[in-house]
This record gives sequence, C-alpha cells and structure tokens, in this order.
Amino acid sequence: MSLPPADKSIDLSDVFPFPFEELWLEIGFGAGEHLAWQMAQQLEAGKQTAFVGVDFFVNGIAKLLARIEGTPALGRLRIYQGDARDILAALPKSSLDRVFVLFPDPWPKSRHHGRRLVQEPFLDRIAALLRPGGELRLATDDS
Repeated sequence: MSLPPADKSIDLSDVFPFPFEELWLEIGFGAGEHLAWQMAQQLEAGKQTAFVGVDFFVNGIAKLLARIEGTPALGRLRIYQGDARDILAALPKSSLDRVFVLFPDPWPKSRHHGRRLVQEPFLDRIAALLRPGGELRLATDDS
C-alpha cells in the first residue's frame, strides 16, 4: 500500500488501520534487502512494528515488493515514492521509533552540496519526528 501524497499532514491511523507498537522508516531503501530483513526480524520476534519505505525509483520498489510478496510483512509496509523531505514534513511529530538512512549522498564534490540529503534541516526534522528513545541509524561510505 502506498502512502497518500505528502501535501498535508498524514494521519497515521488512516495509513495503518491496525495496532502497532513501533513505526520504523527507511529512506532510500534501494532494492529493499535491508528493509525486508528488518521486517522479517520483527515478525519473527512477534513484534507489531509498522514500516514506511521511501524511495524514488520504481525498480527498487518493485524489487522490495517481490521480496516480501506472500509474507505477512506486506501488510505492515507502506511505501512513499518521492522525496523523503516531503513525507518527513507531513508526518506528525514524535511518530517514529527508528529511522534508517543507509549510504545516502554519494556526491563528495562541493558543487553537489545542495543535493545532499543529510544536512542540518534534515537532521532537525528527524529529531522532531523521533519519539523519546528513538534511533537514527545513519551509515555512509563518504568521509
């Protein structure tokens, strides 16, 4: 299931019409290997975790959906195709328990600075969206 357009505030009870203990978000999930693994781990542990995956590319979305097709994980996932900053602006404060941003920003040149996702306004918004005790897991291969 897709998330609605991020042009207004999102009511999570409309998006997830079932009880969940935690809400995890992955930005730029690529082919979905990590997100599918996280969902499988949470299901195996009996956790009621809901997931949001954000990515631009339809091929990656298709690969993720193929990975989880026919599994209970499919019902716990919502996908937003587009710019992560748009969905972050529409989510309610203190709504996320964990955020994954794995290997973003592959442009080390200074002329690409404006296109980089991980900048102070992005981090400030993530901080506002995380519940107390929430985690941002950020990994990069750029120094």
